[in-house]
Amino acid sequence: MKQISLRISDLEKEHLDRYCEITERSQTDVLRQYIRSLAVSGLLNPINNPAIPPDSDPTGKKL
Repeated sequence: MKQISLRISDLEKEHLDRYCEITERSQTDVLRQYIRSLAVSGLLNPINNPAIPPDSDPTGKKL
């Protein structure tokens, strides 16, 4: 399992926090789902079968 960090504006962080609150999902879950959805026509397909379910911690343990 790899770890990344990123810099976002205060407004972006507030937006992410609010989204997670409304959807009752963790930031990790939201960002993983977004990364899995990334695609480039003809070059990169979305990831359909994640190795770790979105409702689990980084070790695969169900939350």
